[in-house]
Amino acid sequence: MNKKTFWRIIGGIFLFIALLLGIFAKEPFINLVINNNELALSGSFSLLFLVMGIISLGYSIFVKRE
Repeated sequence: MNKKTFWRIIGGIFLFIALLLGIFAKEPFINLVINNNELALSGSFSLLFLVMGIISLGYSIFVKRE
């Protein structure tokens, strides 16, 4: 298995997990709160898997070019 195939499979798995979490748990969201002394960033696991899946598929396209 070469790098391109590996990253495509990993990206597909991440996107599938994001789909399942989006359907059964919560939709993807991100909250950014800025106060005087703090910066708080929170989000859902489905957003995390969605971002990781997109990055993995993008990296598989980049590896294919090399």
